[in-house]
Amino acid sequence: SDSSASMYTSHSGSRPYIIVGTAYAIPNEDEPSMGRLLVFETTNLVTNRSNDGGEMDSGGGTLNTTVRQITQLVTRGAVYSICPFLDGSILATVNSRTNLYHLHDVDNVYELQADRAYHHGHVLSLCVKSLDNTAIVGDLMRSVSVLDYVQADGTNTLREVSRDFNPNFTTAIEILSPHVFLGSETFNNIFSLQRNVNAATEEGRCRLENKGEYYLGEMVNKFVRGSLVGDNTNSSMDIASVVLGSRTLYATVDGSIGSVLGMDRATFVFFNTLQHSIVHTIPAVGGLDHGHFRSFKAERRSHPCRGFVDGDLIESFLDLTPSQMKSVVDRMNSNGGWKLSSTDDGEEEEAKNIQDRKVIGSKSENSSIANMKNLSVESVLAKVEEMSRQH
Repeated sequence: SDSSASMYTSHSGSRPYIIVGTAYAIPNEDEPSMGRLLVFETTNLVTNRSNDGGEMDSGGGTLNTTVRQITQLVTRGAVYSICPFLDGSILATVNSRTNLYHLHDVDNVYELQADRAYHHGHVLSLCVKSLDNTAIVGDLMRSVSVLDYVQADGTNTLREVSRDFNPNFTTAIEILSPHVFLGSETFNNIFSLQRNVNAATEEGRCRLENKGEYYLGEMVNKFVRGSLVGDNTNSSMDIASVVLGSRTLYATVDGSIGSVLGMDRATFVFFNTLQHSIVHTIPAVGGLDHGHFRSFKAERRSHPCRGFVDGDLIESFLDLTPSQMKSVVDRMNSNGGWKLSSTDDGEEEEAKNIQDRKVIGSKSENSSIANMKNLSVESVLAKVEEMSRQH
C-alpha cells in the first residue's frame, strides 16, 4: 500500500477538497517509482440530534463532516509536494519533475488530468510554492529554481527562468514577494534569494542573488505565510510604531515554531546596530562569540551571517539592567550606525530580502525615531517592546 507524502486543501466554488499525494514504498527501490494523487470531497451535514459526538453548530444542531474520495490519478513517482496554481489547477512535484494538473467536474463526475506543461531537470523536487504564474521549486541538492508558466502558440510550458547555483540541500521554501524567496537547508541554515529581473545581462537575470544567510540551529521542514498574532501596531505611538512586511511561520524537525518577519532598510539598520551594540557591550553566556555562532555553515562553506537580525538577541535588551541599557544605547549613538542616510533610500527591493526571526519591519522611514539626533534608552526600549508584542 502507499503512504501519504503531501497534502493540500482547495476550494472549487463553495466545495472544499483535500488533495493527498502518496508514494509506494517498494523494496529495493532507491526512490519510489509510483504514487497517487487522491482527491477527497468534504461535506458538512447538520442534524438535530447525534450520539456520535459531533460538533454543535450555532443553530443547536450537530455538525458532522464527511469525507469521500471522488477521483485519483496514478503518478510515476512519489508526490512530495502540492500547491495551488492558476485557475484552480495544482502543481505537484513527482520525483524529479514538476507537473501541472487540472481537476475537471462534468455532471458531478470528477477527473484529474495532467497538463502538457511540466518541468524536468532536478535531482529530487522536494517542495514547490507558487504566486500568480510563477513557481519556485526546492531541490534535494540543487537549491531553489524559479519557473514561469508560459502560454504561447497554443502550447503551455513551465520554463526555468532563474536558479540559485549554490549547492544547498533544500528542506523548505517560501515566496516572500514576487522576486524574493526564503529557503532552508539540511545544515540548519536559512537563506534569502532575490531574482533580478532588471539585470542588464541574461546571466544576471538567470541567477538568483543570495541576499541573506543565517544559522538557525534547527532544521526547518515547513514554511508557511502567516502569523500567530494579528497586527498589534499602535499608530498613536509614533516613536515605537512598527509595520510588518512579509510574515512567514516556520516549523522545525525538533518541534519548534518560529517566525521570519520582513523589515525595510531603515528598520533593519536600526536593529542591526542594536544587535552589534549588545554583542560588544554585554558579555555573552560562556564567552561564546555571537557572530561565529550565527555564521552560515554548510559542508566546506562558512560565511558570516548577513541580511538577518537575531530577534532573540534583540529582545534580550528587555532583560538588561538600566545601566546596561544605557551602555548599549551610548554605543549606538557613538557610532551613529542606526541612522539611515538619504543616499540609502529607494532600496525597497533589497530591503524586502532582509528578514528576522522576530523583528518587525517598519515601512515609515520618516518616523520620529529616524529624525532623532541621538537615541534615548526610552526610545530604544519602546521600539523593542513594540516589536516583542508582534509575535
